[in-house]
Formats: sequence, C-alpha cells, structure tokens
Amino acid sequence: MANGLTVLMMWFLLFCRRKNRESLHVGDKIYDGIAIVNLVGALSETIAFLVDGKQFTGSRQINYISNSICFIGTVSMGMLWCMYVELRIYRNYKRMVQKAGVEIFPWLVEVIIVLCNLFGTGIMFKISGENVYQRTAGVWVGYISLVIYFACHIFCLQYLSGVSFQKTRG
Repeated sequence: MANGLTVLMMWFLLFCRRKNRESLHVGDKIYDGIAIVNLVGALSETIAFLVDGKQFTGSRQINYISNSICFIGTVSMGMLWCMYVELRIYRNYKRMVQKAGVEIFPWLVEVIIVLCNLFGTGIMFKISGENVYQRTAGVWVGYISLVIYFACHIFCLQYLSGVSFQKTRG
C-alpha cells in the first residue's frame, strides 16, 4: 500500500512540476531525479516483495535485479540529496560539480558491489534456491554510505548556520 502511494505521489509531483515549468535548472533536474529514484525504488521494492519465495521461470533473476535496484536507489538518493542541498545552499554549480567528484565515491563503491552481487557472490544479499531474499554482512556498506552522505551534509549545514549566525551577530 505504501509503495503504491509513493508511486502515485511521485508521479503526480513530477507531472505537476513539469507542467508548471518552461525550463528546468540543474536544481530542478536533481530534485526530479530524487523523485524518479524514489518512484523506481518503490516499484522495484514492490516487485521484489511479490516475487520473493515464488517459483516461476525468471523469478530468481527478477528478485536479484529488483533488490539490486533498491540498493542502488538508496545510495543514489543520498548522493542526489547531497548534490541538491549543496546547490541550494551555495547556489554555485561549479562548486557542486567539484564536490560531486568526492561525493560520488561511496556511490561508486556500492554500485560496484551490487553489480558483483548480481553474479551470485552474496556480498550484500543472497537469493536462495527457493528464491528467498536474505541480507548478508555487505549490506553494511550501503548503510555506511548513506550515513556518510547525511553526516557530511549535516556537518556542512551546521557549519554554514554557525558561520551565518556569527556574521549576523558580529
């Protein structure tokens, strides 16, 4: 139910945003990217839930692909959010691009691990012969990546608010 509502809300948000804009700026494109990743994540999570434990031709492959999309979507959401916040705070596209070179590192690590996982390595998760999904220890890479993204930007926001506060007081 929640995933269905997410899909409807994200589709509606994207439709309304596109309808009301003549041109899209970089910040708008990143925001739309966040909504699209959210939409795709909700769809893939629903598919993963529906095929988990079911036996039919291609079900195991669908389970691997849909769960991989969920993992990549999670870290993508973190990266896009950081880029969006960076752009909205500093309003400097060049600065965002420069920082993206560093910010993309956790994303690349997780995407590479997820792609390796597609070959049955079981690094982040495994799918049993009965087509049952199970997380493995490598799932911590995703959690750590997300925490890194958000912790870095919470620090940046805190630092920025402290600098702004000091400038207004003194």
